[in-house]
Amino acid sequence: MRRNKAKLPRFNIESLRSDPNHSHIFLVYRYGDDGKRLKYSISETIPTKFWLSGPTYRVRESLHYPDASRVNEKLSHLDRFAKDLVKVNPTIKIDDFKTQLDYHLGHQIRPKSKEEITVLEYFDKYIDKSKKHSRTIAKYRSTKKHLSDFIDHKRIELVFDDVNLDFSDNFEQWMYRTHESSQNTVSKCLSIIKQVIADAAINGYHNNLIFQRIGVKRVKTSKVFLEVSELEQLSSINLSDNDRLSRVKDLFLIACYTGLRYSDFKRLKKDHIINVKGLDMIDLYQYKGRETKEDTQVIIPVLPQLQSILQKYDYDLPKAYSATEMNRTIKKVLKKANINRVVKYKESKAGKSIISNIEVWEKTTNHTARFTFINMMINDYGISPMALSKITGQSLKVLLGYERGDKRKNAAKVYAQVIEQIEKSKLRAV
Repeated sequence: MRRNKAKLPRFNIESLRSDPNHSHIFLVYRYGDDGKRLKYSISETIPTKFWLSGPTYRVRESLHYPDASRVNEKLSHLDRFAKDLVKVNPTIKIDDFKTQLDYHLGHQIRPKSKEEITVLEYFDKYIDKSKKHSRTIAKYRSTKKHLSDFIDHKRIELVFDDVNLDFSDNFEQWMYRTHESSQNTVSKCLSIIKQVIADAAINGYHNNLIFQRIGVKRVKTSKVFLEVSELEQLSSINLSDNDRLSRVKDLFLIACYTGLRYSDFKRLKKDHIINVKGLDMIDLYQYKGRETKEDTQVIIPVLPQLQSILQKYDYDLPKAYSATEMNRTIKKVLKKANINRVVKYKESKAGKSIISNIEVWEKTTNHTARFTFINMMINDYGISPMALSKITGQSLKVLLGYERGDKRKNAAKVYAQVIEQIEKSKLRAV
C-alpha cells in the first residue's frame, strides 16, 4: 500500500465576523497515513493586511505592527511542537492533539503524572473520595491543614519518598512547638498521614515503604469518672427551678446508667425500650460504627436508677442540647452538686506528661458518662468484661482501655478475696 506523503503544518486565517479587518490564526495540519486533519485556533488575532500566506504563512513585520515578531515566534514554536508530536505519536487522535496544544500553550493545566503528585495533592484526592462520616472528614481536613502549615514552615514540597523517620520526628517536634499539642494528638495526625500514604501506595503513586515505620505511640492519659455514691449525690440534687440544668443532669445520668455515647443517648426514644419477661431493656443500633461494623446492636438492661428517670418523663425523654452545650453545662451541674472529689489528672502537653490535682467536675464531659458506666459495672458490680462488651458494643481490648479503677480500692478488694479464700481453706482443713 502506498503511503500518503507527510505534509507540513501551516497556518491559515479567518476574518472576524465582527471586524473583517482582523483575523484569527489557525494551525492546520494534515498528518498520518489516514490523513487526519487538525484545525486549531492558536488564540491570536492580527490585522488581516499584515498576513503573508503560503509558502511562509507568517505575519509581515512592520513598524506599524510591532507585535508581528512575537506572533511569528509563536507560530514557529508551534510548527516545531506539532511536527515533534506527530513524530513521537503518528496516530495521535485529533482531540488528543488539541489537548496537547492546550497544555503547551497554557490554555489547560497539564495533569501531573503519578510520580509528580505531591503528598498534599494526594491528600485532597483521599478526602474527596472518602465516604467516612463528616466528623472523620473534619479530622482529615484538620490533619491536612497541620501538614500544609508544616510544609510552608519548612519551605519544602513534600513528595512521597520524603515521608520517612526524619519527617516524622520533625513534624512531631513542630506540632509540640507551634501548637503545644498532646502526644496523642500528634499520634492521631501521623496515623492519618500514614493512611493517606498507604492509600497512595496501593494506587501506584509510589514505592516508599519506610512510611510504615513513622508515628508516635499514644500515651494513656487520665479519664475522670464518677463513683456510685457521686451518681446518687447527683441524682438527689433538686434543679426544678432551672429546666436547662435539670435536663442536662437527667440526660447525663441516663448516659451513666446505659454507657451510651452522646450520639446515641441524644436520640434515645420510648420505641427503644422493650420488655422481655417483665424486664425493661434498651434495644438500640449504635450510630458509631454503623458503616464499618457488622453488628452495632446493643441490648442494655434498664437499671433501677435509670427506671426512675424514664418514669419521670413517662419514657418520653427530653431533647439533648448540642454536645458543646452539654459538656459546658454538666460541669456547672456537678459543681452545684458539690461533686468536687480531687483526683490526680495526667495529660500530655507539648509532648510532655503533666500530672496535676483537679476536682473531678473540671474534666467531666459527655463521654465521662461512658467511662463511669464501664468502671461502675466492672469495679463496683463485678460484671465481667466479656458480658459488658456485648452491652457497650466494644471489643474487649477497647473496653479494657476504658477501665480506670481506683488502685487502692482494687488492692483492698483483692486482699478481701484472698483472706476469704484463706479462711475457707482453714475450714476445709478442720
